[in-house]
Amino acid sequence: MALGNGPWTAEIVELLAKRLGENSLLDKYIEWMLRQQNDKRLALAVEVQPVQQKRLVRAVEKGLLRNT
Repeated sequence: MALGNGPWTAEIVELLAKRLGENSLLDKYIEWMLRQQNDKRLALAVEVQPVQQKRLVRAVEKGLLRNT
């Protein structure tokens, strides 16, 4: 359980993945820990938008504000 609650690291994910399938009773908890680790990895991800997409979003937002 502590591995699922800890910060995301590739080593933890690798260790958990190795243990998956060893014991059907523990698999439920290992899957939960893997989901927790994946959620933490996604929270660390930075979304990068291309310049053209940023311009489009800005134009649409401005247009929506004018039309309200």
